Amino acid sequence: CTLEAEKGSGGLLVVHASVPGYDHPWRILIDSGASKNFARRQTVAGNRGKYADSLRGSKGNGLVSVRLADGTVVEVPRVHIDLAVKFEDFDSTEPFLGLDMDKYDLILGMPWPEKHEPWIDWRGKAIGASRPPRSDRALVSHVPTSGSSWGARKGRQGASASNEFLGVVETDDD
Repeated sequence: CTLEAEKGSGGLLVVHASVPGYDHPWRILIDSGASKNFARRQTVAGNRGKYADSLRGSKGNGLVSVRLADGTVVEVPRVHIDLAVKFEDFDSTEPFLGLDMDKYDLILGMPWPEKHEPWIDWRGKAIGASRPPRSDRALVSHVPTSGSSWGARKGRQGASASNEFLGVVETDDD
């Protein structure tokens, strides 16, 4: 995926992605300074059925205060929208809060990189998945599995690994 190099962007991370139910690619800002994911209401409303479903599902949720990048705080209806987003190695459904925005169709805030852990090549202007999803990864350890033979094998007499470091080093309790 090629990142946009925008004049005056200050190194912003911008990608284009496809979203099922919409004809055109969406312009997405990946913003680690944003605490949530945001969707431009006008863009989401391009699929009237999807937007109407979101409005119905969010009815009675009240208002939420959002601090914008310029520091101003706006109160907006708490409209939650789940959207399937696909670009490069990434293909997932993410939760968004509807917001009136001008420049971007989506803002992927910290929940997105925390979930996907992407690698970014800033000079080459590329982004990709850093590793397979947790459920597909093998559990690995860089610690020897036999503490008694480790020292002798490496020529380190008297060296041993504590039992607390042996065995599984990562679990997926989700």
